[in-house]
Amino acid sequence: MQIEEAIEKYGSLVIHIAWRITRDEEATKDISQEVFMKLHTAWADGKEIDARIKSWLGKTTLNAALNTRRQNARLVPFDEDQSPLCTEGGIADTDRTLLLDKIHQLIPSLPERQQEVFILRHFEGLPFDAIAQTVGCSPLAARSAAFQALKKIRAWLTSEPVPEKKVPPKSEVDSNAFKK
Repeated sequence: MQIEEAIEKYGSLVIHIAWRITRDEEATKDISQEVFMKLHTAWADGKEIDARIKSWLGKTTLNAALNTRRQNARLVPFDEDQSPLCTEGGIADTDRTLLLDKIHQLIPSLPERQQEVFILRHFEGLPFDAIAQTVGCSPLAARSAAFQALKKIRAWLTSEPVPEKKVPPKSEVDSNAFKK
């Protein structure tokens, strides 16, 4: 397989995974380019990944997107251009769009493995065998992570406030120490 064939066949998979994690068009483009450059380098180095190329691309994309999101460390605000509220479905589509936006806000609060599995299962529709191969675990572990992630998201959706990404506590500084 040539790089052009890989881009043609798996480009949409790479873009979807990157978009679902970063929710940023420029980051998605950068990640896609980075992933296919890594594929080209892997082939040039003689690595035999043709038999498992889909899972290799999925895992590489997942890692690159999570790294990008970690580096940016911010929530992506709801953008009407990205998720239109007014569609043919009216209120039902509006509710669904708002629910999806809230789910996207909750995903970074999950442990990393659960984030990966949740996105691959519920947004990409991959079977547990493929998810397991992509994230490097057993199908049973993938199923368990998906269940736990869904359980947490359901609990968070039925209660408020929305959990925020865990941030290390700031050290308390005595404000009087700086006064003379």
